[in-house]
Amino acid sequence: MSPISDDEDLALEMPTRPDPPFKPDDLDVTLTAATSTAPQGRIIDDSVRGTIFWEVESNEDDARSEKSVEIEDSEEGQTFGKPFRIQWMSTERVPFHRTRGLRNPWNANREIKIARDGTEIEPAIGRKLIRLFHSNA
Repeated sequence: MSPISDDEDLALEMPTRPDPPFKPDDLDVTLTAATSTAPQGRIIDDSVRGTIFWEVESNEDDARSEKSVEIEDSEEGQTFGKPFRIQWMSTERVPFHRTRGLRNPWNANREIKIARDGTEIEPAIGRKLIRLFHSNA
């Protein structure tokens, strides 16, 4: 609905993260040791969502010291990146397994589910994704 703004004064303060909508008992977690190429982490099998993923194991101090492209530290705390307006076309859930085969050439040809909020999607793939939101299958 709007271009991405470069005005730093419009950056919003990051809200605290809500608790996950699932119990940790619902997840099958396997700890992984640090190696020469990867830090200590864990493999999480989330059968409720049909996903398996790996995440780095970090404590609260580590999380505060890390930076990413989308989030920047400031003296006042963390802020979101560059804001822009969106219009939700649908708020229906689409299970990841239904998006198999959809790859976004504008995001290193990664599967469509591998993206962040605001990641641009190649229009033909975007139309296919939209159709999934409105299908009953």
